[in-house]
Amino acid sequence: MKLKLNINPKFKIPLISINANKKSESIDQLFNDIKQLNNPLRLLGKRENKTKEIYLYQIIRFFTLDKKVVCETNEDTYVVNKRIYELENELPYKLFIRISSSEIVSIKFIKDLEFTKSGSYKINLINNEYTYSSRRYIKKLKERLLK
Repeated sequence: MKLKLNINPKFKIPLISINANKKSESIDQLFNDIKQLNNPLRLLGKRENKTKEIYLYQIIRFFTLDKKVVCETNEDTYVVNKRIYELENELPYKLFIRISSSEIVSIKFIKDLEFTKSGSYKINLINNEYTYSSRRYIKKLKERLLK
């Protein structure tokens, strides 16, 4: 694949073009990746009756707490008005992974994995916190992270 950058004052709006002789799975994936970068998904989170727009790249994990779904960032935690299963379907597959019935983690915030005596994985995060995967999600975790 060739990559070309063309800077010209005649362009009023940046344009990304993919040129190929036929459509393929890798071309579709490239298109979807660029589309996702161009339109970053944002969520609304609430904390102390204040609503804040949160970008996906800020999110460390989602988890349930007191029957609410909470979004954790480096700055704070926020309540989001979505269920875990809805987030799993809406979040970009390449950026997030579901590790239990009550938690989704950002892949880029995973520091390392430790196999435990109980047969699950301890997931160490780069903010020095950790969480555990459930046995039910170990197969998916291995497929995605331990290739």
